[in-house]
Amino acid sequence: AGDIMVFKSVETPKKDFIKRLAGVGGESVEIKEGKIWANNRLLNTPQIFRDNFYYNRGDYGAEGKVVTVPPGHYFVLGDNNGSSLDSRFWGFVPGKNVIGKAFFIFWPPHRMRVLH
Repeated sequence: AGDIMVFKSVETPKKDFIKRLAGVGGESVEIKEGKIWANNRLLNTPQIFRDNFYYNRGDYGAEGKVVTVPPGHYFVLGDNNGSSLDSRFWGFVPGKNVIGKAFFIFWPPHRMRVLH
């Protein structure tokens, strides 16, 4: 958990998305009191999981809802989760949609940096 993934959109496959991995196939995921829990364990690394408040939104992120990620799929969340469309709304990312792991922001130039 915590890696930043690049993948083809679940809803619009011609678009590439970038989101943070919160759960993999076989894991249960819940958003409880603003924090992410995987397999009943609080995710607190990387730092953004401790710093962000994750909102209960969408069919897959509703309050009190525990979802189990299907084998070969991923549960992903946007870092700007107050306005991010992510797994809370459209469900799981199939492994076939994954392009890879993101390491670096290169555009726009003033935001260039290594991702953590």
